[in-house]
Amino acid sequence: MKQKLKLNVTPIQSDRRLKTIITSLLAGFVLLGGSAKAANVLVNPGAETGNSTGWTLDPFGSVASTNDYYYNGGTNYPPYASNILAHTGGYCFKTYQTYANAATRIYQDTAAAAGSQWTASCYALSHAQDYIGLPCNAHLQVVFYDNANNALTVYGSVFLDPNAYDPGLGIPSIIPPMAVDASGWLYLQVTNSFAADPANYGNYNNPITPPLVAPAGTAYVRYQMEFDDGAGGGGSVFWDDCDLEKIAGSDPDISTAPTAQIVSVGSKATFSVVGTGNTALSYQWKAGTNNASGSRVSGANTATLTISNCVTTDAGSYSVVITDANGSIQSVPVTLTVLTTAAAANALGPNAGFENAPIWAPWHPFNGTGLPSTNSTYYQVTNLVNVYDGKYCAQIYAGGTDNGFYHDVITNVAPGSVWKAAGHAYITSTVDNLSASNTCRIQVHFNDSTGAAIPPTYESFKIYGTGFTTYPQMPRDTWVYLPVTNVVDQTDTPTNTVQDFVAPANAASISYQVYYYHPGSTGGSVFWDDMELYQLIPVTVTPSVSGTSYKISFATRGGSSYTVLYKNNLTDPTWNVLQGNIAGTGTTVTVTDTIAGQGRFYKVQTQ
Repeated sequence: MKQKLKLNVTPIQSDRRLKTIITSLLAGFVLLGGSAKAANVLVNPGAETGNSTGWTLDPFGSVASTNDYYYNGGTNYPPYASNILAHTGGYCFKTYQTYANAATRIYQDTAAAAGSQWTASCYALSHAQDYIGLPCNAHLQVVFYDNANNALTVYGSVFLDPNAYDPGLGIPSIIPPMAVDASGWLYLQVTNSFAADPANYGNYNNPITPPLVAPAGTAYVRYQMEFDDGAGGGGSVFWDDCDLEKIAGSDPDISTAPTAQIVSVGSKATFSVVGTGNTALSYQWKAGTNNASGSRVSGANTATLTISNCVTTDAGSYSVVITDANGSIQSVPVTLTVLTTAAAANALGPNAGFENAPIWAPWHPFNGTGLPSTNSTYYQVTNLVNVYDGKYCAQIYAGGTDNGFYHDVITNVAPGSVWKAAGHAYITSTVDNLSASNTCRIQVHFNDSTGAAIPPTYESFKIYGTGFTTYPQMPRDTWVYLPVTNVVDQTDTPTNTVQDFVAPANAASISYQVYYYHPGSTGGSVFWDDMELYQLIPVTVTPSVSGTSYKISFATRGGSSYTVLYKNNLTDPTWNVLQGNIAGTGTTVTVTDTIAGQGRFYKVQTQ
């Protein structure tokens, strides 16, 4: 046992051959040739989709690309900063310090039944340019849960700890190397038992020899990468090639689980499952806790559930119960998101209104942030928080000098493409009113292929604290729509105004940020909801003649508005409005111009 434990924590285990040997020594059920190796049940195990598909970022975390750079690499840009290292492929996961005495977790749930047997492993790295700081630590864990989401059994890997803290309980922990190249990747396997969350060292039980056996009452198993802040030591840990293998299943069992779906209103949603069993299988799909049913629902008792012509009320969680003569198993619920045409066109994605709270992803909060709901109250008063839409909104307050949240995964931006941005903001007039010299606004800028910002920055109206007596104040106690209309230079001085902004020749991505500057001792909050970033797509106009009328038809896009303009002669100095404020619905719109015996010129303006 001592030899196995020693091998498991030695920081040279990036060699795949050594991984095979260690796994064989510890577990005793994986053949060296790999012929008995079970399949990895994780979806997107190495983040090679370029996003977090299949994973939950709790409350945040991120996917990193080898085109990105480490946080503390000099100026964050080459030649000072190093490119992020992946163990394999071009992507990996990142967990990092968020705020004191909290944890960042990236996890994935899989259906499991009592008696099923599992192994779990991954690779982890902490780079010298953003090294995990004291008193933070990180580890891989596997937790078996029952149907009521109670943790039944908790297992964990060796701890990555810059202090190698061990309170005398024999917990395997190591100081991860300050990696500068791929040799810094460590192979971690789950080989320890805990009484509860491994974040508390005092919960350590003892080392175990895999497989991990699901206890009685198990409904699902969680594979989780965790970074614990301690008292805010900082740094980050990167993870790759995550592996969760089911080496012995149950009867019945699920070999391919349903996956989350995002569809637009009017589209079809399909959930599928592949079940196994020694006798005939039956299926019952669930919408929440109820059996899936309705005139637009088909296949509720088959392996494939279909919901036709989706509406927003179809959104929610879906699962399936598979039954045979030996029992039943229920899949982990997955989410159906039904987007309006405007939401589907929003480049900020389905969480633009923060309705996935307490999950921030794909937003990245920094200092002074929260996700209050309609059940929350404003600071030091009993007034309930007023959200613009839904149940949640984002809050920024004076947690440090620089506060806010950002979204920088809008990639594949075409040079010359036209964009507009906005958001909804709210300030209370109660105790939490924005005060003194604090300011807050939306900021948008383009980046080149290296991630470097391209001037200028585009901003919304700057919200001023009450200490600014000579500047215009945003109304209190009401939601205000703030479009991005100001062009600012590197000193944050407005130089021009625009209705939209054009991607420059070297643009590759867009960064969108809400920034709260807190230079003094007083504070206050700004609340945000329904953030917007839309690409303005030029329309193709199809003209036709019907009697004495001209008809102008064009396809619209959610989130955009349109104005139809005309001239009687191209030499006329101005265009005239035929019809304006046409809301994009994702359908084709036809505007009629009733005239007799006269030619006209038309164009459609997208806003």
